Amino acid sequence: MISSFLISYLPSNYFQIIGIAIVGIIGYLFYSVIIYPFYLGPLKNLPRPSNPVKYIYFLYTQKLKGDCEHVLQLSLNYGPVVHYFGNVVLLNNLEYRKYWQTYKFKKSSFYTSFDVGGMPTLFSAIEKDYHSKVKKLVLPAFSVKTLANVEKTVYDIGSQGLVNYIQSTIKSGQTDIFDLFHLFHCSTFDVITQLVFGTNFNTTSNEDEADFYLNGLTGVQKAMFLRIMIPLYKLISFPMEKLFKNIVFDNIKLRENNPSSDILQSLIDSQDSETGEKLTNDQIAVECMTLLFAGMDTTANTLTWTIYELLRNPDVYELVEKEILEEFPNFNEPIPVEKAKSSLKYLEAALLESMRIYPVAPGGLPRVVPEGGKK
Repeated sequence: MISSFLISYLPSNYFQIIGIAIVGIIGYLFYSVIIYPFYLGPLKNLPRPSNPVKYIYFLYTQKLKGDCEHVLQLSLNYGPVVHYFGNVVLLNNLEYRKYWQTYKFKKSSFYTSFDVGGMPTLFSAIEKDYHSKVKKLVLPAFSVKTLANVEKTVYDIGSQGLVNYIQSTIKSGQTDIFDLFHLFHCSTFDVITQLVFGTNFNTTSNEDEADFYLNGLTGVQKAMFLRIMIPLYKLISFPMEKLFKNIVFDNIKLRENNPSSDILQSLIDSQDSETGEKLTNDQIAVECMTLLFAGMDTTANTLTWTIYELLRNPDVYELVEKEILEEFPNFNEPIPVEKAKSSLKYLEAALLESMRIYPVAPGGLPRVVPEGGKK
């Protein structure tokens, strides 16, 4: 009798419990996302759009589309301080940066989305002590001496290598039309992998290699998006880890008896003068992969947008072209970086303007206000 009662009673009661739970969850989300931050919390009086439901929907649709321009538009519409959502405030003022862009305002958990191999990198590290320790060991790789040593490699593989490929392709009669966006990615990839992995994959001239490795890095971009939207996705490794980690380890092993002069070697040799501590092989690998991921798209995108804008502005194109030909008339001689920086003012201005119009990494870099605030 009891068992038959339970069988007849539980299903209806079960659905009631589920219904109550769903209503409770929806109510909690509505309170925590809308009611408290917009009407009750400490940020309730900050400027923002007046309709919170419509505004939250707008924010999530823009994020899903990958559109960051709405962040700038909010600042233009509502001022340098805007209640973005939840407990997040959008700041857009150069004067404010000197206050919040310091160690006193800790990086938010957003940065952990950039961890590689489950390890923090120089860019993603949140803890001040760890960041300072790694920074001390990584920065020598970008000293004036190291950069001077790799200048020829950058020129040979990046600049001259790309020119050689385009010229040989035209001479062979294959085509005289090129996808510069793709080629800039390949060229940048070849330079960075040579400097930080010790291996040049020749993706500029080898389309199969380009498809394989660049598709792998495209997978990293998708994974990054999922990590930001779904925090549990951080437990899944980046696709590039399988592609490059062992390559870095193999080249570290080879360098034991055959050292070189590049960024990888600098990371291997770097040592804390006070503690004698060095980077582990795992730390070297994740820093190298971070340099590739961070450097390839940003460089290739900047070059592409600069070419695009120069072609759209023939007067500026003529100024840049004339300046380069006057300063470096011999096409067979390499162009030293320092001389180019001091002599090619119009080219430098074009690059800077391109980065201003088309930021290579749009979006916010969130910081956490310390408990009790900071004056």
